[in-house]
Amino acid sequence: MAGEKGTEWIAPNWMMQNPVIAAQIENLEKIRTNKISVNEAAIPQFTSGGFSSPSPSFSSNVKFEEERNGRVEEQRDENSNLIKIIEQNTQAMTQLKNMKIYTSIEDIEKGRKNFTQIINTRGL
Repeated sequence: MAGEKGTEWIAPNWMMQNPVIAAQIENLEKIRTNKISVNEAAIPQFTSGGFSSPSPSFSSNVKFEEERNGRVEEQRDENSNLIKIIEQNTQAMTQLKNMKIYTSIEDIEKGRKNFTQIINTRGL
């Protein structure tokens, strides 16, 4: 929402590319320029039923839906992969948590001697 003297609404380009949304925005523009009244902007129908003007291109709607469905499918695949990674990490953490660690006094003493040698020789 933006405006110099009050609130105005700006439609992004992707909305204008969708024929259904573009038709609604076109009606709003006709109201704004006084080409039609608010009452006339309501979807006009014949008394026997049906629309008085052609509906937006079916192929355009199908294309938009196909693109949206493609993005949804990509997101599903990505989510599925992330779920697998989370499950693998959970299993690994459970295995580590349940792991028993055994050491001996000899191992500890050997490690202490190595550490002392590294400190005394400054790693050389």
